[in-house]
Amino acid sequence: MAEVGPRYRQPAPSRGSKPGERRGGRQKGTANKVTRSVKEAIDLVAQAIGGAERMADWVQEDKQNERLFWSQIYPKLLPLQVAGPSGLASVPRRVIIELDDARS
Repeated sequence: MAEVGPRYRQPAPSRGSKPGERRGGRQKGTANKVTRSVKEAIDLVAQAIGGAERMADWVQEDKQNERLFWSQIYPKLLPLQVAGPSGLASVPRRVIIELDDARS
């Protein structure tokens, strides 16, 4: 008669990739096609409704529009990571821009 005891399963072999190993997917530095096509569509719409000139007119129509431009639209042009003097990424800080209410 065989000795009865707890049975343990052998751990399954690792199927994941090793650190630094790439398996499929986009090549490093290749743009995401969906993101690119969405950006192109937005650009086409922007050009169809008047482009930069129309956006400038919209910004000047209302103080709220100008606030939206500076707080929501313009920051999208700024780099996500800024290198400091040592070449290391610096910590982003909040920048508050106060608009002069004297402008009309």
